[in-house]
Amino acid sequence: MNDKEKKYLLLLRVLLISAAVAWGVSLAGLVVPWSMVEKELAGMGATLPMDDIMVQYWLKMAAAVYTLMGCFFIIVAVWPLKYRQVIKLIGLMHVVLSVVFLLNGLILGVDGIPLYVDVSFCLFVGVGILVLSRSLRDMTKQEII
Repeated sequence: MNDKEKKYLLLLRVLLISAAVAWGVSLAGLVVPWSMVEKELAGMGATLPMDDIMVQYWLKMAAAVYTLMGCFFIIVAVWPLKYRQVIKLIGLMHVVLSVVFLLNGLILGVDGIPLYVDVSFCLFVGVGILVLSRSLRDMTKQEII
């Protein structure tokens, strides 16, 4: 593996770890008491009836899925050449999510923060992963780290 490929691989790992942290932070929503989650959601502008059992259930489900996504991204970051087949999908998923977030955020009238932060992050990570994943095509299986 040449120096240029090593740099691409390092940048790819940084983006994957960034995505892992961003999604994996949802672990907090699974382990902290609901009263703390409710305060954080209210602080972010949520006004729904958060004492509704189904809202709590759906938010815990979403937190579990996001946490698992973060764990998966860490695994891919550690062994990117081994999992190179899914890296493009991870990048594409983030680009699609940025579009979904933007459209729904605009339709629902979500404030600029968090909307633009979420959209920008997903778009930056997604495009970055897609661009850097192209360099993985040319690396051979002997170069798997």
